[in-house]
Amino acid sequence: MNIEKHILYWRTGSDEDWEMAEIALANGKIRHGLFFLHLAMEKLIKAHVSQVTQDVPPKIHNLLTLMQRANLPINQTTGARLAELNI
Repeated sequence: MNIEKHILYWRTGSDEDWEMAEIALANGKIRHGLFFLHLAMEKLIKAHVSQVTQDVPPKIHNLLTLMQRANLPINQTTGARLAELNI
């Protein structure tokens, strides 16, 4: 397994979804913008999970759980914002 390819896959997908979130939000499509924002964040965190664990990230969508898997610190503000995106 080539972990670097997995990391690149997740980062590229994150960049593309972030761009779509910006476009949607700029056009007043809040629901769609938030959806793509969640996808972008999920993929970025999954890239970090892959880097830290040297394995494929789990097939889950919960941002807080992914942050824990990546051993990333979660302060109260970050936790609250990620929890909102999970909804």
